[in-house]
Amino acid sequence: MTDKKNTSKYLSQLIAVSKMYYEKNMTQQQISDIVHIHRTEISRLLKEAKKLGIVKFTINDGMQDIRTLEHFFIHKFNLKDVLIVPTNVYEQNVLESLGVLSAKYLEEQFRSNMTIGISWGKTVASAVKNISSDHQLKNSTIIPLIAGPLGKLPNDYHANTLVIKLSQKLSTNKSTLEAPAIVSSKEIMQELLNNPNNQSVINNWNKLDIAIVGIGSDLITNQSRWKAFYKGTSFINTFKVSGVVGDILSQPFDYEGNIVDCSANIISLKLSDLMNVPNTIAIAEGKLKVKSIIGALRTGIINTLITTDITAIKIKEELDKSQM
Repeated sequence: MTDKKNTSKYLSQLIAVSKMYYEKNMTQQQISDIVHIHRTEISRLLKEAKKLGIVKFTINDGMQDIRTLEHFFIHKFNLKDVLIVPTNVYEQNVLESLGVLSAKYLEEQFRSNMTIGISWGKTVASAVKNISSDHQLKNSTIIPLIAGPLGKLPNDYHANTLVIKLSQKLSTNKSTLEAPAIVSSKEIMQELLNNPNNQSVINNWNKLDIAIVGIGSDLITNQSRWKAFYKGTSFINTFKVSGVVGDILSQPFDYEGNIVDCSANIISLKLSDLMNVPNTIAIAEGKLKVKSIIGALRTGIINTLITTDITAIKIKEELDKSQM
């Protein structure tokens, strides 16, 4: 849990400052004198506490329950780390909460001289959006883990777009994949893989220090975002195969964590190679992804899970139910 120490400390600080201000009616200057933080920073922390749903009409200090839940996931799935983000679904954007704290967590993992891989999707995009530009890396490279969509997926969700945004924020190097993720034949796939520009990405896949991925679900195949990525490909039929509950990098798996053979020609890092990355961080949330997250965790590919308290509770309930 040492990797998450600063993020946990930050959450505890938000709660402590909020209690002093809202429950003890202390002024921002009085709080500043006690915690030895400048008064303008106290104001920022209070705003952040509201944004993340920690401050409502009362202070949400159920962090002990969250810590217990994090320990459960770590031991259940043999993970390096888990970050469960507290949310308030009635008063604020869950995705934004997930993005803010995912970004802070990722900043703590980033170091100079790293190779960092990025997948596509809204949760990964939310994390990248909230990465601070103050966090600079030297001699590092950001690369996509999968090529691009075939339909009109919002540009902000593309792996190449996220690579460019993150490299700009971290002031470091980047390479992009100039190809669609799914192609019609092995010959076309090989031709694209042999492209010198794409080779610079592929050659770095075995040098990854961190991989940041989302988790797909069999229950989101009707969503426009999912259809846009796989438009016109046979991959859509993959989720009709009995037992498939989700995918990582367009490679499907079942509820027990078995990787399912897929006939599609996919330009992405293979899951068997993803297994060798020192830290694969999955960011995913939502009731439609409960079983897919369980399946993903059971593959053994994921080292770190970032999700919300609501999703984590539903996952534990699903696991408890399956053991009855």
